[in-house]
Formats: sequence, structure tokens, C-alpha cells
Amino acid sequence: MTLDEQGYYRATIDTRGKKIDFVFHDADTDQWENPKGGGNYSANAGITHVGVADQTSTVGNPESVNGQTRLVVHYKPASDSDNRGVYVWGTDAGGSSLGSQPSLHRS
Repeated sequence: MTLDEQGYYRATIDTRGKKIDFVFHDADTDQWENPKGGGNYSANAGITHVGVADQTSTVGNPESVNGQTRLVVHYKPASDSDNRGVYVWGTDAGGSSLGSQPSLHRS
């Protein structure tokens, strides 16, 4: 695992597109870290980022890297003639408004 500048350790795991369970182990103390309440941490099929802090997991990147986070949306329209886009709004890590930004529509 690699330690990053914000204090998180990062590991890339090939899930082969399947749900996985995982836990952490400290080799120096031979201690296992499981979620609060026991069991294992998990990531469902298709999840690309999981954050774990204070024995609690969340879906998504738990940190911002230089104020930027990339969002990948996978969408399958109901029909081939569907001409939809995705709109994104909210605030960035610095509190600046993203406004309502349409993506490119399919053509």
C-alpha cells in the first residue's frame, strides 16, 4: 500500500468486476481491522473507489487531490434513439459552485 499526501494508504485491487470483501492487517502487531460491529468491508461490483476511515467505509474517493475529483458516470439509455445528457451541480472542495453543467449529449 502507498501512503499519499493526505494520510490515506492506497491499494489498487483487480476485482474482476465482482463484489469483494476486504479487511486490513497490521503485520507489526498482527492486529486485524474490521468495520465497527465486526464483519468485513465490502465493495459491490462496479464500485471504483472506497474510502475507509475510523472503521467506517464510504463509496467514493474520501479526499480531494489538488481540489479535483473525477466522476465517471455509466449510463445505458432505454433506447438507441435516446438523446440524453447528464447534468452536474454542487460545490467543489474549495466551496466554489459548479453551477449546472450539462455534459455532451449523445449524437
